[in-house]
Amino acid sequence: MAGDPIVAVGPGLTLSAREVQEADGLALAPGFIGVHTHDDMAVMSVRTSLPKPSQGVTTVVTGNCGTSLGPIPLTVRDAPVPPLDLIATAAEYRYATFGDLLDARRASGPALNVVPFVGHTVLRARAVDDLTGPASAEEI
Repeated sequence: MAGDPIVAVGPGLTLSAREVQEADGLALAPGFIGVHTHDDMAVMSVRTSLPKPSQGVTTVVTGNCGTSLGPIPLTVRDAPVPPLDLIATAAEYRYATFGDLLDARRASGPALNVVPFVGHTVLRARAVDDLTGPASAEEI
């Protein structure tokens, strides 16, 4: 049922369905998962996320390629460092913690299921002052 949580997965389940849909001769596709997306901003509103479900996508994985909207990487910078500039502007990086980002997604009522990753570039931008210099033993 819509809104019910998944309580178990795997072989040997002894659960029974409340309702059975006969699908003999038909293809059953409950939804597709976009496993590599850059939809971090798109999923923040129902309007901008509508293209995905209209194509049968019900779940997207965000935070790919090191990019994510939280936690905020821009403590002193005016613009996101590449590749963070691919998904959002400086003003859109406003979530102090990853939890703040998740709360905002829940409040926005996205039309999709979202599996979010914390982008490694965001974490590096929070920890390293000069992203143009070479890595050193002190940074490790």
